[in-house]
Amino acid sequence: MAIVVGPPIPANQISPLELLIALGQMTKRTYMAVTVFLFYEFFLTLDQEIEHIWVFPLLRGFCVT
Repeated sequence: MAIVVGPPIPANQISPLELLIALGQMTKRTYMAVTVFLFYEFFLTLDQEIEHIWVFPLLRGFCVT
């Protein structure tokens, strides 16, 4: 048995709610796509970063003699 918490939504107010729901879903999907792209780009270029940026040996630190 379902519990009704308020009055039903009138038919003339459903359209704006559908728009808000669609915008919320699009926002979530956009955030997910950007996050996946950033992780993909990070792991795709990690070997180049290690090769070119992390030049100094870790044991000697950043002191160049």
